[in-house]
Amino acid sequence: MDLAPNVAFVDSDSRLFGDSIRLRSGSQVYDISYNQLLNQGGQILGTQTTPLTLPDRVRIPQRASRQPRHH
Repeated sequence: MDLAPNVAFVDSDSRLFGDSIRLRSGSQVYDISYNQLLNQGGQILGTQTTPLTLPDRVRIPQRASRQPRHH
């Protein structure tokens, strides 16, 4: 996840999760959980949790099959 300069997640109930996160200059976040952090001048206002355990597999629902329409 890449937060652009001056982007703010300043609601104290907000949480940011990401395998890798880059905070740019002037960005602000509250609680953050990550495996890799690149902080380029951002501010973390709450807690930092690392490492972040990610699921081994993510289940993606199958698309419903479509039947061709005959006009």
